[in-house]
Amino acid sequence: CSCDVNTGNSAQDRVHLQPTSYLQLQEAFKEWGYSWETLDHGVPAFTLDRFPRDMGTIRNVKLKKKLFFLSLLPMVIMQNEAILQQRATLKKLLHSTMPLTDKQHQWLTLLCHQYRCTGDPLTDPQVASQLLHRVDMLPAALVLAQAANESAYGSSRFAQQANNIFGQWTFTPGTGIVPSGRPEGATYEVR
Repeated sequence: CSCDVNTGNSAQDRVHLQPTSYLQLQEAFKEWGYSWETLDHGVPAFTLDRFPRDMGTIRNVKLKKKLFFLSLLPMVIMQNEAILQQRATLKKLLHSTMPLTDKQHQWLTLLCHQYRCTGDPLTDPQVASQLLHRVDMLPAALVLAQAANESAYGSSRFAQQANNIFGQWTFTPGTGIVPSGRPEGATYEVR
């Protein structure tokens, strides 16, 4: 593949793919033998750092959708695996009969903050239940559909300029892109 590929030294030895064109993206998938037909054999461990600038020029709608979904699927799977690891650790901590270490308490506090749960899951069963409910994987099809809808299959202005495929907002001025149709007096930007 003639696109930039940087291999990370992570536990999963993830490849960071940075194609400059959709043809380079297509070629990378071809070299890896990665397609809808080969999904039963697994997916390559790569992260698409950004969509190619020419995603919006793909005239063949089926090709555009296929490249978009194949690009995101490995990242969705890897994120779901990380969430399932968090969930397994959370269950162990919640069911532990031993006192938690300071490091375990810190991890649990950060997890509660990340998943917007208030209270102590170690002492409040409702907080523990709420946290367990939230720390769970998302259906890949749901994530892919939301990303496609929000980013016009990776070709929207926000996907291209801000690498934002989920329409995330920010309310800190200067930290995003101002939408062209933003109502008068509104202060939100797109991250």
